[in-house]
Amino acid sequence: QGTPHMLGGDELSRTQQGNNNAYCQDNENSWFDWRLDKRKQDFLAFCQHVIALRKSSVLLNSAFLPDD
Repeated sequence: QGTPHMLGGDELSRTQQGNNNAYCQDNENSWFDWRLDKRKQDFLAFCQHVIALRKSSVLLNSAFLPDD
C-alpha cells in the first residue's frame, strides 16, 4: 500500500551497488550505464506500463484521494 517510489535511474536498474548516497563518489557506483540489455529493456517497459496504469486508473490517481 502507498505510493510507489522511484528515483532517477531505477527504471534502468541503476543500483549504485546498494549505496543510497553515492553522489560524491567518482567511480562505478555513481556512473550511469546507459546500455540497455534485454533485462533492462524489459524492466523499463514494466515501469512504463505501471506508470501508465497509475495515470489512467481513477482508483490509483491521486485526485481520487481525499485531502488531509
